[in-house]
Amino acid sequence: FTAAMTAMQAELPKVTAKSIIPNKDGTVRSTFADYGTIMDAIVPCLTKHGFSVSFTIRYDDKRLIAVCRHRRRRRGRGLRLLRAGAPG
Repeated sequence: FTAAMTAMQAELPKVTAKSIIPNKDGTVRSTFADYGTIMDAIVPCLTKHGFSVSFTIRYDDKRLIAVCRHRRRRRGRGLRLLRAGAPG
């Protein structure tokens, strides 16, 4: 897992933040790369190195959990990637 992850990370492409979050006056507050753009960019590299990613939502603390698995391991490793909203 570790050797394959290291090799994959060396080849992952940079993803450009093109989606815009505007201020109330229409000026650009910030930019981000949306989920589809990120996945389109990284899935070929993940697949090449034997990885897959699946997602689960934990509603109790509003988190999206990504589980990265490698073809040579039975179990994946869970990574907390995204907060779906502020904890309520």
